[in-house]
Amino acid sequence: MCYQILTLGGISLALTLSLSAAPQSQERLFKDADIAAGKALYQEHKCSACHQERHGLNEKDYYTRPGRKVTTQEKLITQINFCSTQLSLSLFPEDELNIAAYLNDAYYKLK
Repeated sequence: MCYQILTLGGISLALTLSLSAAPQSQERLFKDADIAAGKALYQEHKCSACHQERHGLNEKDYYTRPGRKVTTQEKLITQINFCSTQLSLSLFPEDELNIAAYLNDAYYKLK
């Protein structure tokens, strides 16, 4: 088990992610995700513009660059949570999951 602590508006939540020895399939990890909702949230919060401003790369080059930190679906969700927390976006965990599913579908193709 992997525990992740989220702080939203002063309330700490512990999320439990079940990690098995074998990688989880996209169908299992993102089975309840809404890719269209994730894309809408991604656009609403101007994630691409933020990455371009901070790192000087367009979204495709940013997400597919060599040596990127995100190499698993779990790391993708964790990274989205990090961005949400750092920017005080107040996204719900299901919103973060939806964004992760969208990015995985569009760029990462992580299994």
